[in-house]
Amino acid sequence: MAMKWTTAAPGVRYREHPDRRQRNGRPDRYYAIRYYDANGKQREEGLGWATDEWSVDKAQGILAKLKEAARTGTGPRTLAELRAQNSQRRMEDSDSADTITLAQFFDDYYTPAAKKRKRTWSHDVGRFDKGIRESLGDVPVRGLSKDHLEELMDALRSEGLAESTVLQYIAVMRQVFSLARITMIDGAPLWSAGITPVDEIILPGASEERERFLQFAEADALIDAAKNLEVDATYLPHLVDLVDLIKMGLNTGLRFGELIRLEWADVSLVNAFLIVRAERHRKTGGRVPLNTEVLQVLRDRNKRRLKGETLVFSPERAGKGGYTLRRLYMLAVDACELNKDSTSARDKVVFHTLRHTFGSWLAMAGTDIYRIKTLMRHKTIKMTMRYAHLLPDATRDAVENLRPQTTAHED
Repeated sequence: MAMKWTTAAPGVRYREHPDRRQRNGRPDRYYAIRYYDANGKQREEGLGWATDEWSVDKAQGILAKLKEAARTGTGPRTLAELRAQNSQRRMEDSDSADTITLAQFFDDYYTPAAKKRKRTWSHDVGRFDKGIRESLGDVPVRGLSKDHLEELMDALRSEGLAESTVLQYIAVMRQVFSLARITMIDGAPLWSAGITPVDEIILPGASEERERFLQFAEADALIDAAKNLEVDATYLPHLVDLVDLIKMGLNTGLRFGELIRLEWADVSLVNAFLIVRAERHRKTGGRVPLNTEVLQVLRDRNKRRLKGETLVFSPERAGKGGYTLRRLYMLAVDACELNKDSTSARDKVVFHTLRHTFGSWLAMAGTDIYRIKTLMRHKTIKMTMRYAHLLPDATRDAVENLRPQTTAHED
């Protein structure tokens, strides 16, 4: 059965593959363009599939170049001529392959590709700009070595970053090399060696997770500091949101992003639970029970809720991506000096500390480790075992009750 053609834009149409899918779940699309050449003859030529990064916008760009060439009489007038011109340019640029620096490759190749394929592409750009560009940006990609990456890791550690954070920077480099392997320059990949410098280094274990959690008095101090924070009058209305955010973090274990994305449609005040939506590329979702303190917070917020507001923490008050509340939170942490004695990044109080506090308090209250796993929405029990050392020690009671007193042997 022939595949149906659909017009996407003037001069651009596509047909859908019956089985193959794009990353977004939609059927793969094959794009083609129709145009009149310099002799007035209509032509239709195929471009490629969406999975090969063809799109309506890209097709329209090609079509515009051909139409302009036909109108002016200069430049490639057919798709074949345009492809031949691009091939020639790539050959002329081949001499520069050995001199393409890491920064050039990241900006010109990696970032555009990541924008199309990764929801968190901006995180990669942020890590590159913050920790990689200055030290390795001017090094040619083909000149990168194991020594370069080991020096990078040492520099990151010297800034007090945890080993798990160092691994995130190395993950960016791993993806850069993966793209370099399939980036063709003059008919050959930019990186053609069998292994990359990332494969040669000894990677740190990611076991140095944050252990800091708040004692009850510290949590109370943080809430008081948030209530009485000295800020510009513009931010005074935000302090109520900040206090509510802290209380919800301490009593539900929700991550910062989960709280900022939380919608009223996912909250049941009657049945005392909320739902963290299970979304692709995000942490595990699930049902979260609400205690009395959180229920009161949500009921009060619901009374103040403006018509049409769908989010529990509206962007107008929280700031884009919660930026305003995150910034105010760190001011509150500084106000009650929770990081005064911190000597490393893993000891510092950040917003995620509230989630760790939630898990720690559950363990200290004697909650079963598997129930903690459910409440924390961990994928594996291994993630939850970090709280096991806080469980009350019942071993002494166990041996004391090994034999009922009434049947004990008497001398």
